[in-house]
Amino acid sequence: VMTAIMLAAVCLGAGAGFPAGTPIPFTDGSGPLFSYMPGPAPSRSYVPEVFTPSGVNVARDNVADHIHHHGLMMAFKVDGTDFWSEVPEGGKQVRTALEKRADGLVENLDWTAPDGTVLLKETRTLRASRQDGHTLLDWTSEFSLPAGRDTAVITGSHYHGLGMRFIKQMDTQGPFFNESGRDGELIRGDERNTRADWCAYTAEIKGKPVTAAMFDHPDNFRPATWFTMSQGFAYLSATVNVWRDPLTLSKDAPLKLRYAVALWDGKTPPEAVAAAWANWTK
Repeated sequence: VMTAIMLAAVCLGAGAGFPAGTPIPFTDGSGPLFSYMPGPAPSRSYVPEVFTPSGVNVARDNVADHIHHHGLMMAFKVDGTDFWSEVPEGGKQVRTALEKRADGLVENLDWTAPDGTVLLKETRTLRASRQDGHTLLDWTSEFSLPAGRDTAVITGSHYHGLGMRFIKQMDTQGPFFNESGRDGELIRGDERNTRADWCAYTAEIKGKPVTAAMFDHPDNFRPATWFTMSQGFAYLSATVNVWRDPLTLSKDAPLKLRYAVALWDGKTPPEAVAAAWANWTK
């Protein structure tokens, strides 16, 4: 069990040169791709910005109505500890190492309970590129158990997973669309859960449309169940449905999840989104 002093030392020493709470920008010759906030800031590492090819950011951070919404983020509950909400009894994703690469990064994280117990370990790999007409951000999370723990039970709400809060200008527009063409299950309000290979959303920012999509990789152990909502605010999340089907990790059964975010300037038809998903999964 880590003490508070030990935890602080880990946060300060891991990934030297990348202080918690200071975003790391990633660009190419054409402009910005995304930025990354190394944590815990205040409770996790996440992507506060991700840009279309013309440089329009679609992710929202520092949201007064939901302080725990941080751009593009990965969170759920582990052994009953809540890593989604930022509450005193919640957990923190504590960075133990971070390597910045030309096209992204590799970060090691300890998912840590309030008493300092490490419940889960994660190796997170992000890679960004400029594809044919769109920006692509590839996100892979590999989860394993720390020494001394035999299992970890992952649960959560119907929106827990890899979620993205869109900027305010994209709120209350919609609708979302997906590969299956189905509306999915209505949970509450306009919140839906839908299984599909990908899910996308087109909205206008300052009078110009942008399209944001999230892709599920076919190698994931469960197909993605997409959480969507646009009324009140716009949100899209890739879940593995632990809301209804909790997942137990063991030493012999680690977990690897791979998703991607694709962004276009303009209104992108389903056929073009499907082609980008197919190219990414090759």
